[in-house]
Amino acid sequence: MINYPYQKGPHTPGIDNISLTSRKEDEDLYINLVQWLKDIIKNPKSYKVIPVKRVWIPKSNGKLRPLGIPS
Repeated sequence: MINYPYQKGPHTPGIDNISLTSRKEDEDLYINLVQWLKDIIKNPKSYKVIPVKRVWIPKSNGKLRPLGIPS
């Protein structure tokens, strides 16, 4: 698991703090992810969805805007 708390954009980890940067750097994590996906495909009822984290962001007019942070 690689955690980059101050990165922005597509490399920002989700609420589970997992971020893959490239296959060479995270080869073990990549292999585990592929194996996990194979297991889920074989038995899809074993997968439980992680809900999106809802955060309210203040707008310039004082109101709040919803933001969903996926895993």
